[in-house]
Amino acid sequence: MPALPPNNTAVWRISYSNVYGQHQFDVRDADPAQGDTLGLVADFLTALGDRVIASTVTGVTLQEAGAQVSMPQQTTLDGMTFGANNGTPEDDASFVSFTGRSIGGRRTRITIFGFANDQYGNNFRFTPGEDGAPAAALAVLQNAAGGFIAIDGQPVVWNNYVNAGVNAYWQRRKRRG
Repeated sequence: MPALPPNNTAVWRISYSNVYGQHQFDVRDADPAQGDTLGLVADFLTALGDRVIASTVTGVTLQEAGAQVSMPQQTTLDGMTFGANNGTPEDDASFVSFTGRSIGGRRTRITIFGFANDQYGNNFRFTPGEDGAPAAALAVLQNAAGGFIAIDGQPVVWNNYVNAGVNAYWQRRKRRG
C-alpha cells in the first residue's frame, strides 16, 4: 500500500497538560467546518473518567487537508478538563491507546497519556467488559458517525480492545527529573 501524505485529510491537534507534563494527540476530520468531531473528542475525553490524571486542554490547532501548516483555533475544547485521578509521576508515562483500521486498510491510533493502570498489574489489554472507563471511551469511537477518520479519509473500524502500557520516552524523562 503506497504511503499517503500526512496532510491528506484535515487534522485537529489537541494539546493537553496535567501536573506532570504536556501531551497532544491528533484526530483526523473529513469536514472540520461542521465541528462535529470536536464534540466527539469532548465525549471521548469525558468517558475516560477517573482512570486518567486530571488534565486540561491547553490548545487546539487545525491543519486543513493539503495545507503545510496548522493554525491555532478557538474551540469549545479550550480549557476543558477531563480525568479526575491525582495520579503519580509514574502514571504520566502510562498510556491508553485505541487502535483500528479504515475500511481502506489504513491503521489509526489515538493515545492518551496519564492513564492509571495500577488496578490490573501486568494486564496491558482491556476488552470492554474488563474496565468501564476505557470501554466507555471505546464506545464513543465506535459509535462516532462521520468523526475520527483515518489518513485515507475513510471511517475507522475500531478494535474491540484497548491497549495500555508505559511509554519508554516519557519513562526516561521522568527518571532524569
